[in-house]
Amino acid sequence: MASALLADRSLTARSHDATQQMLATHFVRAGALPADTARRYNQLMERRHTADYKPSVPVDATDIAEFRDWLCDFIQACAALLVHRPPRKAHAALSGLLDALRSLRLDGG
Repeated sequence: MASALLADRSLTARSHDATQQMLATHFVRAGALPADTARRYNQLMERRHTADYKPSVPVDATDIAEFRDWLCDFIQACAALLVHRPPRKAHAALSGLLDALRSLRLDGG
């Protein structure tokens, strides 16, 4: 979603680090996204980087719970900021996925 948001504004990032920086500069500092966006996005990217270089990274419900609400809010905020709106059908599908993620039980039951 960060890349889509940048592309929507004709901004090009050539690396994940550049995406993080541009997201902070053009959307967080400008007030379009919440102040904690850059910090949370960076945390996710650090975990992604770790997973890229380790043969196995255990993930459990607490890992998902830590980011789920923020991630759903981030995706919705990015979608709302898109100047070039996706087709209604794609937007509805995204909304359905977010609803499913938000309602996912993480207690193992």
